Amino acid sequence: MRVRNLLFLVGIALAAIDGNEAVAQNRTTFVVDGGRDDWGGGAYGDPWYDVVPDTNSTADIGVFDYGWGEYGPLDEKRELFAFLLGFVAPPFQGSEPTTMELFFDLSMDRTFGELTPPWSDFRADYCVGVTGQDGRLTEFHRRYVGNKWDITSGTDIAQVEIALSGHWLEGAVPWSALGNPEAPADPDRYLPFRFAFRVSQGRFHDYVPNAEEGVLEHGLTVVVPHSWGRIKQR
Repeated sequence: MRVRNLLFLVGIALAAIDGNEAVAQNRTTFVVDGGRDDWGGGAYGDPWYDVVPDTNSTADIGVFDYGWGEYGPLDEKRELFAFLLGFVAPPFQGSEPTTMELFFDLSMDRTFGELTPPWSDFRADYCVGVTGQDGRLTEFHRRYVGNKWDITSGTDIAQVEIALSGHWLEGAVPWSALGNPEAPADPDRYLPFRFAFRVSQGRFHDYVPNAEEGVLEHGLTVVVPHSWGRIKQR
């Protein structure tokens, strides 16, 4: 293993220990540039070397973080869902294309959307992400309409902002690109909001959260706790 990868893994361990409060730290100066400067010290850890069917460090998510709410100066605030992925090795650098997909299940109707393996009971109705190789990225946005996906893609699309810097991939999704979901006034209610990441390179895949034979690692939901403050229970 190269020294820089070893140092990165040490950084991942420290970040995971530091805490798991997933909110961008500095919202007024938040910029999608692939850096961690806008984020707090805590991050969610994903198991290392868990790519299936075999190890592939450039497709291996080591840590991830996410935030939600208003970002930017007072006169330019935007409602965004922000995310940060840290890979074990710098992704999107080789000649073989790599794709990162961020799936959202936002519909109140649990029968609407496309079933999305490897997770069970998870019907995605929105998806944003990026495909890249040799350091070049193409963004995409998909919305499930009827029984098919309506797709927009390009190097710079309005529905998602994504930037790569070394091991880090940072992004932001405007509320409007997700159908403008609103948080309930009652904090004890659950939003019909679930999300999951999938990274693919050829036959290699990494998932957050992980699923094994339809059993979800996080138990009660398809996704990690606390997304946008609340998650609809299964």
